[in-house]
Amino acid sequence: MLPYELKHRILPTVTSFTSLIMLRIKFTQNIGAFVGRAIPGVGWVILATDVSLITYRTVGAYNRMVKPEDRLYG
Repeated sequence: MLPYELKHRILPTVTSFTSLIMLRIKFTQNIGAFVGRAIPGVGWVILATDVSLITYRTVGAYNRMVKPEDRLYG
């Protein structure tokens, strides 16, 4: 897709979850490989942010509607 390559291997990539945990980072000079490996990680971060924000706002809205003794988390 992106056949452009750099002269030096300067783009860090992580190829699997275990290599992320073990901090095994490989460098590549192919921009297509860098973008293709980075996009799923960005998606997981956005998903986690959305889930936590929805949960926080839902609990807040519920706590505003119910009696004090029925509230969640204090």
